[in-house]
Amino acid sequence: MEFVLVSALLAVGVTTFAAWLVIKIRPNIGRGAHLLFSAISFPILSAILFALGFVIALLSSAGDPGVSAGMPILALTFFLFYALVIGAILGVPTAFVAVMALRR
Repeated sequence: MEFVLVSALLAVGVTTFAAWLVIKIRPNIGRGAHLLFSAISFPILSAILFALGFVIALLSSAGDPGVSAGMPILALTFFLFYALVIGAILGVPTAFVAVMALRR
């Protein structure tokens, strides 16, 4: 249960920080662009972490002939899917609220 709570708080925090950052860097673009860049921040971070974990899993299993990287890659795939769902469920409403609050 703690994993779900921490990941939800992380998604809200990353999305809010991305909204603040994109509004600070580019204040003249439209509200829709601010919303888009804020909402995709958590899925992009998740994809980067997935790629990093994928490479680490492949490199760590390359030296041992009896070790397979299949299970870590499967776990990483479930992590990526979970992060995308959390990003869609919490990221979009959080981005909307954060952009509306920070653009005032």
